[in-house]
Amino acid sequence: MSLFKNLVSEPDTEWEFIDDSTAASELVEPLPPAKAVVADKGYDSEKIRGQIKSRGAIAVIPRKSKSVIGNADMDWSLYRHRHLVEDAFVRLKNFRGLATRYDKSKRNYQSGVAMTCRFLWLPM
Repeated sequence: MSLFKNLVSEPDTEWEFIDDSTAASELVEPLPPAKAVVADKGYDSEKIRGQIKSRGAIAVIPRKSKSVIGNADMDWSLYRHRHLVEDAFVRLKNFRGLATRYDKSKRNYQSGVAMTCRFLWLPM
């Protein structure tokens, strides 16, 4: 899902589309040290790959079909586990209060997310 940014100042202002790869550097920067960073094709850019490599991690990102380099160095066994994170977000969005963020305070919302995650882990 792509990120959107509101051009604040006026209420009639249109929404501006921001590509995932444009905002990715802000998302990668605060990450804790890791051996690998797994992402989908939306984050395929040399800038993001370089940023991940400079942090000492391996970028497990499949290249887009128009790429000249190809996916020969791709670790597909590690990439297959990416769906676990995606599935967790899908299950969290099934809880209406979290999906629409009824709780406006940060503390209450974080508590709701934590309680829902515990609830989701119980049957496992």
